[in-house]
Amino acid sequence: MNLSNYLARLEASAAALRDFEHWLMHGPRPVLLVHFGDHLPAFDGLITPLVKSTPPGYDAQANNLTYYAISRNFAGPAPTTPDVLDIALLPGLILEAAGLRPGRISPHRANCGGAAQGGSCCARTRGSCRPTSTAC
Repeated sequence: MNLSNYLARLEASAAALRDFEHWLMHGPRPVLLVHFGDHLPAFDGLITPLVKSTPPGYDAQANNLTYYAISRNFAGPAPTTPDVLDIALLPGLILEAAGLRPGRISPHRANCGGAAQGGSCCARTRGSCRPTSTAC
């Protein structure tokens, strides 16, 4: 796949996601929408040497980081959304954003606040809680 083809598909996907999110968030039901990137495009290895924007201290892991975003249309306490979060801890963050207690689903999140610290929480994903209303 060439770059222009990829960028055209990326733009179409982003527009479709924006439309879908708008439809969900303005519906009659409470909605929590989570999306994350599970990989970076390879482009036959051409993306590897490109400079990437990473949180401070994560330059060495730039090729292993991707994004996550949480949107909701209901009020509640804002979840803790660290800049870097191990993808294995995302389920606990989702429960927290929904106003539920993570409990045993995400025990390591309590140990490190969801952030990458020590060896118990490693960097895989970065992101933020992006409010679509005053909910977050």
